[in-house]
Amino acid sequence: MNGTAMPSLTYDARSNMAYVRLSNAEVSGSEEVSPGLVIDYDEDGKIIAIEFQDAAAQLPADVLEKAG
Repeated sequence: MNGTAMPSLTYDARSNMAYVRLSNAEVSGSEEVSPGLVIDYDEDGKIIAIEFQDAAAQLPADVLEKAG
């Protein structure tokens, strides 16, 4: 994993979006699996990241505070 701890969570309060990165692999495709929830896949179809739109409505506040 190239020395980077995984998984990692980032949160942008301005856009209210959170991103959970599970792998350093390159994103080759994405799919919105439910409103506001986007899954990123690598070239082998494995899940490598999860994007939460309107994150404050979907994730606990303490998780977002730690990530922000």
